[in-house]
Amino acid sequence: MINSHRQLIQTPFHGWQAWLLEQGPLKLHVVPQIGGRLMGISVKDVQLAYINPALTGQLPDFSPAGWAALCVDWDFPLWGGGKTWIAPETQWPQGKPHRELDSGNWQVTKTWLDDASMGIEMQSPIDSISGLQLTRRITLPAGGSTWRIDHAMVNMGEQTLHCGLWDVLMMLRPATVSVPRSASANHERGGVHLMPDKGPVADLWRHGVLLPADHRTEVVCDEALQFKVGFDSDNGEIWADISLPQGNFCYQRNSVIPAHASWAHGHPLEVFNAAHAPYLEIETHAPLAHLNPGERADYTIEEAAWAI
Repeated sequence: MINSHRQLIQTPFHGWQAWLLEQGPLKLHVVPQIGGRLMGISVKDVQLAYINPALTGQLPDFSPAGWAALCVDWDFPLWGGGKTWIAPETQWPQGKPHRELDSGNWQVTKTWLDDASMGIEMQSPIDSISGLQLTRRITLPAGGSTWRIDHAMVNMGEQTLHCGLWDVLMMLRPATVSVPRSASANHERGGVHLMPDKGPVADLWRHGVLLPADHRTEVVCDEALQFKVGFDSDNGEIWADISLPQGNFCYQRNSVIPAHASWAHGHPLEVFNAAHAPYLEIETHAPLAHLNPGERADYTIEEAAWAI
């Protein structure tokens, strides 16, 4: 139980104007003008989220030259932090995240600080290609180190859409990510989905990236090797033990896994590790939604971070 300083204020953060949700040792920095991102997660003033140093303080520029400068050597700007994407990736426009959702200027529609909680709610522009509009509502209940993100997408267009909400958080490494083994797994490698098209190593078990542990699978993210792996899950639980020069920390996420749900990528949980920069991604999916014009889908995750 945290019984210390609490505040919700606007403050500069890496050159951006951010909203700070602070409670005890936990600080959450939200940057609405960069795709509604939860850009920073720090515990005892140690940053756990990856923030791209090449883009700090910059704002979206959708002109061809400006966009190319933001993308640098990648296909789209890698700002850092946590964001909401739309799955499946195979339906991204020109193979890139929906630009107005991922990098657009989201509007703050509500903030609050009371005895029960503090939080911020943001709304995206309407995406000109898909017709989707997103909201993210970040709530930090009083007295703890756990927060909640409520996502919503509304089909504001004229066509039926088949897609899913997808929360992606870029975190610093080295770290070991753990995913509990699903009850349907009949062996220690069951429920783990290798994605060899996402990196140069086809067998992550043989390489030592994937390790069987007690009722779970561990993903070792400690080198500049690109890979991605998916997981079945019964309870949406995933956590990362992060080892930084300033100390050891734990990040945990939970989400609801409905029975008999379909997933845009075939599974609800994913871990990505980057080769070009020192980060990994914790990725969780809402069930695939079929949205007629005007219809809405919702998705909630719970997150926590603390020092070990």
